[in-house]
Amino acid sequence: MQHGVDMNTSLLTRDGFPRADIDVAQIRTTRARIIHLRNDWKDLMALIEKRLHEHFASLEDNDDDTTVNDPTSVNVALPQDSVPDTPDPAFAKVNTVVENSPAATAGLKPGDLIRNFGYVNRENHDGLRKVAECVQGNEGFLEQMEEEEVTHRN
Repeated sequence: MQHGVDMNTSLLTRDGFPRADIDVAQIRTTRARIIHLRNDWKDLMALIEKRLHEHFASLEDNDDDTTVNDPTSVNVALPQDSVPDTPDPAFAKVNTVVENSPAATAGLKPGDLIRNFGYVNRENHDGLRKVAECVQGNEGFLEQMEEEEVTHRN
């Protein structure tokens, strides 16, 4: 935004008046737009997740079928060079998953192989230290998004 103002910067002076050094109306408009975009992104990601779960559930149900007869599914032909021949090699295996944790919510199960975790892969995991770094870098992200959504609705 402008003048070092972010989503949490107060737009009021200590006396409760709008700050004169910033364009309060523009910042509020920009903040509202960011919140709308984040909500749209969150809704889109939820829809994608739902469709992925449906797709892979139908694949499990129809192991012998090579096509999915779902009228809502979209078949996209990818260029042959964009389809990897083999999946990335795994660099970790899940031993346990804590109930009601973000991992459990995401559907992670003991025995699952980790091939990519955010920006982390077999080439750069550094003894799993990069996984911890990635988690810490995103810690509280969902709570912040939810808080901003509640603020926007009020």
